[in-house]
Amino acid sequence: MKCLVTGAAGFIGSELTRALLKEGFTVRALLHSGESDANIAGLPVEKIFGDMRDKNAIEKAVAGMDYVFHTASLYELTYVYTRYPKEMYDVNVEGTRTICQAALEAGVKKFVYTGSTGSIGCIPNTPTKEDAEFNMFKTRSHYEKSKALGEKTALAFHQKGLPVVSINPSFLIGPRDSRPSPTGEIILNFLNRHYPVYFDAPLTLSEMKGTIQAHLNALTRGVSGTRYIVTSDYQLTVKEYFQILQRVSGIQMPKIGVPLMVLFVVSALNEYAIGFVRLFGIGKKLRPLIAHDLMRYFSQGCRYDSSRAQRELGFAPEPIETAIRESVDWYVKNGYVKTSSCEKYYAHQKTLNTNPRH
Repeated sequence: MKCLVTGAAGFIGSELTRALLKEGFTVRALLHSGESDANIAGLPVEKIFGDMRDKNAIEKAVAGMDYVFHTASLYELTYVYTRYPKEMYDVNVEGTRTICQAALEAGVKKFVYTGSTGSIGCIPNTPTKEDAEFNMFKTRSHYEKSKALGEKTALAFHQKGLPVVSINPSFLIGPRDSRPSPTGEIILNFLNRHYPVYFDAPLTLSEMKGTIQAHLNALTRGVSGTRYIVTSDYQLTVKEYFQILQRVSGIQMPKIGVPLMVLFVVSALNEYAIGFVRLFGIGKKLRPLIAHDLMRYFSQGCRYDSSRAQRELGFAPEPIETAIRESVDWYVKNGYVKTSSCEKYYAHQKTLNTNPRH
C-alpha cells in the first residue's frame, strides 16, 4: 500500500515515515522546497519537493496514493508585536484545503490530518473532549488559530466523500526532536541551565510512540469526520515536569518559583524589547527565553481527555517519564547540551546504574 507523508522531514513526519516503512508501506515523502531531509536520510522513500500552496505540486504528490498523512504545517514563533502572518494561514488552512481536494479527486482511501489540542476548545482546569468547539480566537497564537481552521477545513471534506480523521496531540516529546519543537526547547533550556526560576501551571504532554501508533491505527479504526485527542493520561504541571527532568538528568531544577502572571508580563516585555532592538537592524538571532504565546497558553489551564482515542483507536501511551528520559538522552548524545551538563548527566547515570533504587 502506498502512503504520502507531507512534512516527512519534520519531528512527527519523520517518526511516522519510519513506522510506516516498518509496517511494510511504500512511502512518498513530500518535503518543502529547499528543506533539509536529514531526519529521513538513508530511508527507502521517494522524496519529492514542493510547496503546500502549489496546487500542481500537491496533485502530483497525491497521485497514485492509497493513504495520505498530512503532518506538514508552518510553525513560526510569533511575537506580541507580530502582524497577521499571512503565509502561515496560506499553508496551514488553504494548503490543507488544496491537498484534501486533491485526495478526494484521487480517490484516497483515508486521509489522516495531524491536528493539535491547541485547535480544540478549552474549559479551564476541566478535561476537554473532542466535541469542544475552538473558543480561543482572542487568546491563542496564530499557529493554533491556523491549525484550528485547517482542521475544520479537513474534516469538512468528510461531507464531500473523503474518509478523513484528525489526530490531535499536545506538546510532543521524544527522541530525534532535532529542530527542536517548543517542548524540546524547554528541555534544552533546562539541561543547559538557562532557567533561573520556575513557574507552575498545567501541562499536557504527548509521547511520540503512542501518537504515531494512533496515526497508524486511524487507517483502519478511525471514524471518518472524527477527531481524536492523543495525550498522556497523567496530567503534569510545569513544576512536576522540571522535577522529572531533574530526576532523569541529575541537573538541579531552579529553586525559586515565580507566579505565572509575573512571567506572563515579563515574557511580553521581553518580546517588545527584542522588537525594539530589531528596529535598528540588529538582534535578528535573539529569541525570548520563553515565548509569550506559550505563557498565554499555560495561563489558560487547559487539560484534555484522550478516552475516545483509547477506546476507538487502541491508543495506549507509554509512561511520560520514559519519553522524557529518551528525549534527554538523545539531546545529550547528539551535541545539543553543553559540556558541564553532559558531565553531570553521565555522572548521574553512573549513580543510577550503581544504585538502581535511585
